[in-house]
Amino acid sequence: TRLMDDGTQTLGYFEVLAEDEKTVLYRLATSELPWIGNQNKVSCIPVDKYRVKSHSSSKYGNCFWVIGNEGGGYAFNKLFGNGYIRTAVLIHMAPKAPGWLMGCIAPGLKFNEAGQQKGRQKGTGQYYLNPAKSQSSQALAKLADTLYSVGSYRMEIVNNGGVSSENLPKTFAEVKSTMTSLGLLPNPK
Repeated sequence: TRLMDDGTQTLGYFEVLAEDEKTVLYRLATSELPWIGNQNKVSCIPVDKYRVKSHSSSKYGNCFWVIGNEGGGYAFNKLFGNGYIRTAVLIHMAPKAPGWLMGCIAPGLKFNEAGQQKGRQKGTGQYYLNPAKSQSSQALAKLADTLYSVGSYRMEIVNNGGVSSENLPKTFAEVKSTMTSLGLLPNPK
């Protein structure tokens, strides 16, 4: 579920459901590039239903490969949307989207609220780069512990409130209370 898009990043959350597809086992923060019409390497992927499979990458280790979307008839390694066809989209470790992602999805344990998501303090994890990078690795490991042996699973990307990608909130302040209620901000000290 995507919560905000400030033009440099999209922040959301990933809920892992039990087999009943209703019970939330856990929730992770996510960071993606902003919505730029599904353009290759600079945009997040469209709101849609996806097939995802376990993948071993020489760069990222055990991660996940988004292999097809409903809008493209689940064609293998072709994610269709807005006139573009995307390939090689992964769910992998990254502490923030800008400078780290090229259209992929990065999980994290919490959102970084230092600096209200300004400057280097974007994305997931507390404080860029340390420990944000290790916290993203921990989040990916948690996903892998739960889903890697399954082999493949379904994922649905939606925008909070059903709004269009262009109408997602633009600032961290607009979604901070939602992030707090979801337990996705660091505990106050």
